[in-house]
Amino acid sequence: MMPGMSGWMLTDRLREKNLWRDIPIIFLTGRSDKFAEEVEQRLSIDFIKKPFDLIDIKRRIDRVFNNT
Repeated sequence: MMPGMSGWMLTDRLREKNLWRDIPIIFLTGRSDKFAEEVEQRLSIDFIKKPFDLIDIKRRIDRVFNNT
């Protein structure tokens, strides 16, 4: 968990600025509850749960860059 603010709050702040609106966000999260999953799907282009696999992260990042 990030100190001081959540990833969700950071995403909201970034999206408030028009310059950041089109930048894809991938969450890397330790939360695995249903509520967190629903919020992260709404706020980001993808999310990865911990523990994670580096090959999976690279595949997901490649997919985001190839689709944007």
